[in-house]
Amino acid sequence: MVEYITLNGSIRKDLGSSNANRLRKEGLVPAVIYGLKDSENVFISLLKKDFYKEFLKGSIQIRPIEIKTENKSYKVLTYQIDIDPVTDMPRHVDFMSIDGKNEVKVYIPVNFLGREKSPGIKKGGFLNILKRKIQCFCNPESIPNKIDIDVSKMHIGSKIKINDAKLPENIKATDKSNFDICSITGRGKSIEEEEAAAAAATAATTAAATSGATATTTEAGAAATEQKGAEKTEANKK
Repeated sequence: MVEYITLNGSIRKDLGSSNANRLRKEGLVPAVIYGLKDSENVFISLLKKDFYKEFLKGSIQIRPIEIKTENKSYKVLTYQIDIDPVTDMPRHVDFMSIDGKNEVKVYIPVNFLGREKSPGIKKGGFLNILKRKIQCFCNPESIPNKIDIDVSKMHIGSKIKINDAKLPENIKATDKSNFDICSITGRGKSIEEEEAAAAAATAATTAAATSGATATTTEAGAAATEQKGAEKTEANKK
């Protein structure tokens, strides 16, 4: 079972930008919880130091959170974080309730394995990452920390699509198309080009050998003819 992040929060009734700015000056982060079944949206504030600590760990957007307020607890996922353009830190957070839900949408980071073994990368290609996160349907109690993608056998020109990936159990992508996750690109030859070049080289070698054998046979025939002519001339002299 996935481990919840626990945060303490306070219900806020004074809304608006001026009140939100006041909260920030007091060391708080204004937030709102959407998607509750039995009530309207809940407006809360969180201790800035506590939320920043979890935010900097990098998993705040995929791990479920339990927010404890004065009289109730809320199980949520982080839906959106508004980042301050100057400090690059959160200044407002939107949460989505997961209470009583069997399936939620969440973005899961992609972890690429085996780069050092990839034949394509060894030959000068590079890993072109098209999806760093994949939105998936999953149970809120079993959200994986990452999706592992093995690139160790990829050549230049190779691609890995979502249907090629081994997703964790009971996880499926929200996008039903067979989209690309990554590819190996670069100036080197793709495996198809290498095979074609090898076939062409083999054909050229075979042709050269055949040509050489034909030339040798022709030369031998000419020598034999010349020898017979010489023998005939010698016989006539006698």
